[in-house]
Amino acid sequence: MSSTRHLSHLLSVVLTLVLLAGCSKSEEPKKPTTPPAAVTAPVATPPATVIPTAAREPSPAQAKPTRPPQSGKITESKQAGPHTFVQVEADGEQYWLATNPFKPKVGEVVHWDQFTVKRNYHSKALNQTFPMVMFVGAILPGPAPLPTTTSKGKVHSVLQSGGYTYVQIGNATGAWLAAPTVKVKEGDAVVWTPGTSMKNFTSKTLNRTFPEIQFLSGLKVESVAAVKPTPEESKAQRRTTPAETGKAVSKPAPPANRPPPQKPKGTTTSER
Repeated sequence: MSSTRHLSHLLSVVLTLVLLAGCSKSEEPKKPTTPPAAVTAPVATPPATVIPTAAREPSPAQAKPTRPPQSGKITESKQAGPHTFVQVEADGEQYWLATNPFKPKVGEVVHWDQFTVKRNYHSKALNQTFPMVMFVGAILPGPAPLPTTTSKGKVHSVLQSGGYTYVQIGNATGAWLAAPTVKVKEGDAVVWTPGTSMKNFTSKTLNRTFPEIQFLSGLKVESVAAVKPTPEESKAQRRTTPAETGKAVSKPAPPANRPPPQKPKGTTTSER
């Protein structure tokens, strides 16, 4: 009987231990089945590049012509030493020109052709610095003429004065042309594009009035005339006579080191 009790008590103890073990396992927290996502630092995004307004390429409507104009209306003029400075308005912009002295008229439309651009030019006579000045050969009245065919002719006479070359074409009654200084002489064949005609034009530097003269933007020498010998060269080239100089004409000396005449082979000479 006592053994039975002892066995029952042992089973009760074992059962109690089993129940206690199951309760301790049920109270443990459950572990996550998936690992947590890794936390990464945010990637810095570079700021967008902003192009300054001044650096952007202008639209075709805003783009200005790269070549200065060749015609405009006079808005101001200044006399300074050997130059006349003229401000003209063209295409909504203001431009300064410099040329030989003349009397411009404000409001007059003028044109010009050949020019040289100088930037940041300082005029001592005016004590003024111009951002840009176009030095032109001549400022002519009226708008720029349309391109036309060229003309040709032979120079009859030439006058150089005041930064211009005056040439007469053909003969003594031929037409007069004026262009920025060019190296040309009588007899040269020249080519030009018709310019602006002026009547009763007086050149102060030449002190001469031309009944009609045509001012050109340029004069091109097409062919050069043969150079005529000077009087000294002509005298040296021609043979003078005793009557002209009063002196005997010397005969030319025989050529030096002239070999003696060769005797024919197979012949002999005998003294007599």
